[in-house]
Amino acid sequence: MATEFLLGVNAKLYRGAEDTALAALTLCDNVADLTLNLPKGTWDATTRKNAGYTSDPGALKSVAVEFTMVFEPGEADYEAMRDAYLDNSRLCLAILTGENDAEAEGPRGNFEVVNFVRNEPIAGGITINVTCNMVEFIEYVDEGGS
Repeated sequence: MATEFLLGVNAKLYRGAEDTALAALTLCDNVADLTLNLPKGTWDATTRKNAGYTSDPGALKSVAVEFTMVFEPGEADYEAMRDAYLDNSRLCLAILTGENDAEAEGPRGNFEVVNFVRNEPIAGGITINVTCNMVEFIEYVDEGGS
């Protein structure tokens, strides 16, 4: 039996105004590499009865997404990210493993753009690195039902 796997090229980033429903989000197709970070904080629960070892159970989760866009003045995805950064406004994002109407999974929530970096290499095109942090969790989409 062949092992099933997903290619990153098939993953999707969707955006919309704050609190936009999943089905109404717009596909961001000006995205190259994307990294979804889902860290969980810890807290120190160490006591003397733990035989000299620390105890650091999980606490609050956070969500951050980092991605690269090609700089295209006037392009809608670029302008949405730039404007959200400059205006300190929020965007609803869904970071999914596929189409938003298929077997895909990933977080959806309201995000703030916290980093907006323009790269200007001498021998390449201008790109934008964007970092968005979730400020309000809406749901973890699991269209595949797993």
